[in-house]
Amino acid sequence: MDHEFWHERWKERNIGFHQSEINSELKTHFPKLSLNSKVLVPLCGKSKDMLWLKEQHFNVTGIELSQDAVEEFFKDNNLNNNKRDQVYTTEGITLHAGDLFKHQESDYDAIYDRASMVALPPKMRADYTKHLLSCLKENGQILLIAFEYDQEKVPGPPFSVPEDEIKDHYGKRCEIVLRAQKSEKPKAPKFVEAGVEVFKRKTYLITKRPSSEA
Repeated sequence: MDHEFWHERWKERNIGFHQSEINSELKTHFPKLSLNSKVLVPLCGKSKDMLWLKEQHFNVTGIELSQDAVEEFFKDNNLNNNKRDQVYTTEGITLHAGDLFKHQESDYDAIYDRASMVALPPKMRADYTKHLLSCLKENGQILLIAFEYDQEKVPGPPFSVPEDEIKDHYGKRCEIVLRAQKSEKPKAPKFVEAGVEVFKRKTYLITKRPSSEA
């Protein structure tokens, strides 16, 4: 999917992926890190999850292609910010309006991926996961929330990302633990209308092994 696709989604307010509440899987499963740990939130949109992470004393960096989404995050939450080029900062949170693949910091302790990997088509996921690992410290962790459903009925996004594919992308460098899974009937109209009967939500904790163990 090209950049214009996501710009149009935000302009047209076609943002069903945005959650108005803090994600329950984040609260339950996010690993307990030391204070002031750096957390990356790729394709963050205007997610309120970043506020929760900040409240837990993490330093949060979000990357979002849509500048509209970044500005709405601060407006919706009544937060002042300092803007320099395409980087917006407030206490505990820094948001970059731009391309995730151009973000070159490599010292993150954790990555929170709720709606990022599932937003990308299969041909982009290998480069995406490789880039995320380049941003993560050794022994750093990724909390990944992925979906599984009948992809033939609905083309996505969000895309179905099966467990085997996650293992293919991350298994050589990481330990992968399935922390939770839930099967439910889909509520989103496009899934209901397409006849999708089962929608699985899976939460993974992915730990990057040291280079000597990879």
